Amino acid sequence: MVDPATIIGGLALANKAFKEIKQLCQNGAEFSSMSNALVSWSKGCSLVEQEHRKNKESLMGSSASEQAMSTFLELKQVREQRDELRQFMQLYGPPGSWNEFVQLERNIRMDQKKALQEKIDKRKAVLEKMEAIGVVAGVMILFTLVVSVGIYIYLKV
Repeated sequence: MVDPATIIGGLALANKAFKEIKQLCQNGAEFSSMSNALVSWSKGCSLVEQEHRKNKESLMGSSASEQAMSTFLELKQVREQRDELRQFMQLYGPPGSWNEFVQLERNIRMDQKKALQEKIDKRKAVLEKMEAIGVVAGVMILFTLVVSVGIYIYLKV
């Protein structure tokens, strides 16, 4: 289920940071001084894109079309901001700054994906160990029960 608060929060964060970036660019600031705003903008965009992906996966209920249109429009706004940011970086930044930004963004996404997969694998391994321990404990309890019944029957006779 799509969380409207996450989308609205992500969009608000992206819009605020984008306005700051735009103002800094127009004032001739260096891109290094915009790092906090760029990070905030990227985080906001990421939140909107993640919720959009969730929305694509789970369109249920009578308001599915409404949710789809809402997230589509918000995602479109983020993409337009991205294109405008590209133009600013190409016009006002050092040569190759946009390509460097895109490459850095790609590397960070790959690292995050790798870390998430490692976390999933680790959780899976822990669950498998717990399952094995449960099976061993069950077998030991069953064995103890059978031996106890056997001893009881032997001593009774």
